Amino acid sequence: MKIFIGLLIIIFLYGLTTLKSQQDATRSYVTRLATERHQREAVAERERQFRFRVARVQSFLDKYSSPLASSSSVLVGTADRFNLDYRLLPAIAGVESTFCKYAPNFNCWGWGRGLTRFTSFNQAIEVIAKGLAQNYDTRDVRYIGYKFCPPTDCNTEAWIKNVQIFEKEVGE
Repeated sequence: MKIFIGLLIIIFLYGLTTLKSQQDATRSYVTRLATERHQREAVAERERQFRFRVARVQSFLDKYSSPLASSSSVLVGTADRFNLDYRLLPAIAGVESTFCKYAPNFNCWGWGRGLTRFTSFNQAIEVIAKGLAQNYDTRDVRYIGYKFCPPTDCNTEAWIKNVQIFEKEVGE
């Protein structure tokens, strides 16, 4: 009889352990599903925001009949990779070359005092975004202005003002 009761206790405890393991597995599965759903939603939101910003840049550049408009997704994607304000490169292009209408060798930004040659807008965007990210405090347009367009070479205050106007025109 003691053996029988002992077996019942062992079976009962084993059942509880198994039940707890199943509950833990279920809880883990549900948590993983919720996490995956959250991640999918976050990715979808980032993609929605990216498309929204691309549309803003394209609309802005189209308004000025800029040949750079077809590179709007590259402008936004590259700005994201280098942690730049997505409006910065289009705004500087507006000031430096009337939105690439007057840009020899795809250099819409006057990079390298306007002497740097590029083979495409996409190459120029990549090089200039990387250069800005590495060599400028890109959180401050005034700082960029004084370094990018020093008072000895141009009207720095007007440059800064116009970049800020164009950034606002692209949108917040």
